Amino acid sequence: MQLTKDLNFTAETYGLGAGLFYLGYSLSMIPSQLMLMKLGANVWLGIIVMAWGACATAFCVLSSITQFYVLRFLLGVAESGAFPGMWFQLYQFYPLHDITVPFSVLEVAVNVANVLAAPLAGLLLMLDGIAGLRGWQWLFVAEGAPSIALGLLTFLLLPNTVQRADWLTSAEKKWLANKVEMSKSDQMNVADALSNRTLIWDAITSMRVWWMTGMALLKNIASNAVIFWCPIIVHALINKEKELNNAAQAVQEAGASVHHTTNVWAGGDKDGASNQQARRAVMLTALPFAGAALFALWLGHRSQKCNERSLHLAMPYFVASILFASLPRLAAISTVWAFVALCVVVACVQGSNSIINSFIPLVSKNSQCVPVSMALYNSVANLGGLIGPWLVGEVVHRSGSYDDALKFLGVVMGISAAMAFATRSWDQKSAALGERVKRAMDNANQDSFTHMLDESLEL
Repeated sequence: MQLTKDLNFTAETYGLGAGLFYLGYSLSMIPSQLMLMKLGANVWLGIIVMAWGACATAFCVLSSITQFYVLRFLLGVAESGAFPGMWFQLYQFYPLHDITVPFSVLEVAVNVANVLAAPLAGLLLMLDGIAGLRGWQWLFVAEGAPSIALGLLTFLLLPNTVQRADWLTSAEKKWLANKVEMSKSDQMNVADALSNRTLIWDAITSMRVWWMTGMALLKNIASNAVIFWCPIIVHALINKEKELNNAAQAVQEAGASVHHTTNVWAGGDKDGASNQQARRAVMLTALPFAGAALFALWLGHRSQKCNERSLHLAMPYFVASILFASLPRLAAISTVWAFVALCVVVACVQGSNSIINSFIPLVSKNSQCVPVSMALYNSVANLGGLIGPWLVGEVVHRSGSYDDALKFLGVVMGISAAMAFATRSWDQKSAALGERVKRAMDNANQDSFTHMLDESLEL
């Protein structure tokens, strides 16, 4: 990458910077969620999005290793509260039995971002030299400046609660708030939750939350590994290698997987044909994430319609497990089938995130500790982003082959599938309770809905 060449960063420097990001991310997650509960979603999400944008923009004036480490850590701190904060915001606007699809839409946005990231980064890097800035400096400016503007809009426009949603009438607000509250086992009051001294204790002592967190950690080890290594794997498939060993050897010779993965857009290869193939690999890497976006919508809708989560998690995880382990053999037989298998793996692993995320409110001890449970779950589970790529790199470095690394990821996803299936009894009880609550809500809200409709007609 241009940045690493311009600043003479080694692979170790870049790797430690990645680790510092996850350190700041995990340590700040629960405090950030508590601040969101205290200040409100519009204020705190607005602050952290603007802070993230400021940190990202500051990378454009990066000139030393120390600055790199500090900014990576601060970037993790700023970003830590984003996803738990958005989950909690959706949790306040949707009943539990209707929350999976909104979570799915959020995951679609993540996958679409992954689709657009590579070509946009390529275009921005082509601005190299304009206004005296390097391509990587333009990249950080283009990432950070819009985020600052988005944070300001979040502060001004995002409603904290249903009661503050200006686009709803008074009757609609009352009907929706009643529907959301009735779907929960106990009423959620933010002020009472913050004054509850056992709030954090209730979250960290929930064995079911830890079970889901462990499952998500394993899943994230596999998903982040495949995201990190996907361009190299696709590059090997383009070259029609019988095995992935040549790509692994390239990583060993470079001594830095980060350089080999991210240099494809920098134009640093001496061999033009090789560089063109590398760029083609990055472009093809967008296809699995496009499939994951579509799969996330379909799976989330089906899970919510069936009022079932466990099997909607276990089956994609099991399919991913089988395909991970089979990918080396498929690559030896047909590059096309290997690429199709890779697309299915990414779809199964990335497209099921909304299902496991929507489990957390259901397994939390009470409604008051749900926000903290979400933060705890996300802070530990996202350590997979640090562990996954590193583990795969170690296996590749020691064995000289991707075969063992992919089989290892298959085992990881197999364990995740078994853990997901083991939650079936929890899910069945929750589904039965959800159906009873839904029927009660429909009966209780019938008069309120009729009144709301009459009021709308009068307007």
